[in-house]
Amino acid sequence: MKAVHLSVCLFALSLAACSGGGSIESPPENPQNRAPTFVTPPIQISVEENINGPIASIEASDPDGDTLVFSIIGDDAEAFEFDSMTGSLSFASAPDFELPGDRNSDNVYEAALAARDTGGLSASLQITVTVTNVVEDGDPVRYRDPVFTALNVEDDVAFATVDGQTLKLTIYTPQCDTVTDRPVMIVASGGGFLEQDRESVEPIAQDFARRGYVAATMDYRVLGRQPFDADELAIAGLTATQDMFAAVRFLRAEGEGANPRGVRPGAIFVSGESAGGVMAMLAATLDPDDAISRPALANFAAQNGGVYGTVGDQNETSSLVQGAMPLSGAIFDVATVDLRSGLLYAAHEELDPIVPCGTDEERSSLTGLVVSGACDVVPAYDNVVQWAELFLVRDAVRHVEFTEDQRREIYQGAAELFFEAGVNKSVPKIQTSAPCNAE
Repeated sequence: MKAVHLSVCLFALSLAACSGGGSIESPPENPQNRAPTFVTPPIQISVEENINGPIASIEASDPDGDTLVFSIIGDDAEAFEFDSMTGSLSFASAPDFELPGDRNSDNVYEAALAARDTGGLSASLQITVTVTNVVEDGDPVRYRDPVFTALNVEDDVAFATVDGQTLKLTIYTPQCDTVTDRPVMIVASGGGFLEQDRESVEPIAQDFARRGYVAATMDYRVLGRQPFDADELAIAGLTATQDMFAAVRFLRAEGEGANPRGVRPGAIFVSGESAGGVMAMLAATLDPDDAISRPALANFAAQNGGVYGTVGDQNETSSLVQGAMPLSGAIFDVATVDLRSGLLYAAHEELDPIVPCGTDEERSSLTGLVVSGACDVVPAYDNVVQWAELFLVRDAVRHVEFTEDQRREIYQGAAELFFEAGVNKSVPKIQTSAPCNAE
């Protein structure tokens, strides 16, 4: 039976805002009357969604043997029913985790059961019931599917200063998310290493933030002009990739420290388009033990802190990335693909006229630099039995001109690969939290 809040509050102003636990009294008409008490301790339980039937058994008694009248009061009173004959507490209707019915939509239902005797004395018992999720067919799942709509945005977060330039991030996190142990996605724009614009890849970062990631778009150093030759273009690519490693170290160091953004240090992924895709693919496949076949590039790495570089203030922090989602990217040498390479979900148009899907000369700056795109890199992953998938648009003579439907498939495919791999086997497959109502 459910009570009207007003009548309960008028009956006893001392009910402490019509809720609470323990025994409470109003001035008795009969000085010999004693207040009822609850034998059952306060209810603090968790139950799965969709539950029907009793969730708790409650017992109260009156020392004078009076008949007790029960009522449910408090913020979520209407969510519950109490059978005074059996002492059973139930939900009025089966709770739905994805559509919470409690007052603040956090799936924690709070109320109190009041017991009143014939002499006007009463007691109340606090009720707190947390509803948990049950994985059902079609349910969105955190990290695999978009589960948030509203995002927090932090613009111009400086992560390194190098060559007189301050490199910045724009960071996206899901609003109303209470999880503080989230994977990271860092995204770099295209531009042929002549220019870059982190705003152009906001949709990728926003997509992964809606899946529960901490996602960021990044600045990186560029030439600002056409490269003189293949060596200069290759060095520009590695320079930009060292900036990506610096962004990785910056967010990982935060996760290992005060962790203001809820980063999981062992689950950092990278992505990008065109030149940014080159950076992401290099970041996933390059490590200090790899031999660099191009002498000028090897010399540059040796003189500039190795392949990881020394950009930023977190050089004692690991630079490893757990996976990459390059769009129309490439690497300099498929021999760098080995057991240390990160997860890879690569997207490419088959007849890309700028960055080849196979192994050929790049045609952005026409320097003659030979690179290997996803059509050759993914099979190299197969040879070392690593996780890699290729999203190939067959017969497409285009460069990073994926349709909106294709982009949705690419982002979903990468998210599913990272998820099925356990997000590098370090992030649990946590289900979505309550829907976010923030604007």
